[in-house]
Amino acid sequence: IIDSGIRATHTDFLDPVTNVNRVVTVNNYVVNSNGVPDPAGGSDVLNHGTGVASIIAGKTAGVAKRATIHSYRVVRSNNTSKKTWFSNAVDDIIAYKAAHPGRGNVINVSLIYEKSMMIDDAVKRALRANITVCVGGGQTPLPVPFNGTDPAGYSPQRVTGALTVAATGNTAAGQPPASDIKASFTFVGAVVDLFAPGVAVRLA
Repeated sequence: IIDSGIRATHTDFLDPVTNVNRVVTVNNYVVNSNGVPDPAGGSDVLNHGTGVASIIAGKTAGVAKRATIHSYRVVRSNNTSKKTWFSNAVDDIIAYKAAHPGRGNVINVSLIYEKSMMIDDAVKRALRANITVCVGGGQTPLPVPFNGTDPAGYSPQRVTGALTVAATGNTAAGQPPASDIKASFTFVGAVVDLFAPGVAVRLA
């Protein structure tokens, strides 16, 4: 999970059968201008990566309740990031896969960058390494100009081969959130591969 870090001690990441913590690695790529690592390390500084991880692999409502979780923090506490951090994280994931052949690997990126060849190329390297890359196609941008329409101007959403997932759900006041309508904040357009619930989703 490439995001804002993770709260590795959260009980939602315990294996539902063995009760063993499934967060195997917590990595940090955030450094200051002198190259000194952020003192928060790989901890979740925005309570975003933890929520994303719980949707994917939490034992309560996650899709893959027994999956092994690896966290790669690339977002500062002020909700900004650097493309080099993202690229380095992807390269480390590729190296991990090479060192552990035979395992299925999925990268999740619930972040948005302005269109960038560095970001796109990193994702393409992962795809060439037979790693599935799932990309959020409907969430608050990492802050970049956003018009809620075609994501072709954003990375890595525009990468062909990445699985760009847009959001469904009703955000209107007084209306039930569960709905098959497109969420008001979601991407649309040719690079969207599928839609999934994106409003009032249960998470840790």
